[in-house]
Amino acid sequence: MNTQNIFVNLENELSKRLRPVQPRSEFVNRLQSNLTTQKRIQIEERNYGMALVTVSFGLFMGILSLWFFRRLF
Repeated sequence: MNTQNIFVNLENELSKRLRPVQPRSEFVNRLQSNLTTQKRIQIEERNYGMALVTVSFGLFMGILSLWFFRRLF
């Protein structure tokens, strides 16, 4: 038996036992399109103004609370 027959027999045996899946052509086309086209990536910028307002408000409320509790007790 030559090498080519061995490989053909092996391939036939594997295809019978493994039952290969044939994907739908729409899936393959969509996958190819998604892999080959470059997507536009948008990076969000940080809003430092809102962070500053939040931290300032937190510090103000903390100082106000300390002042209020010292005045009561």
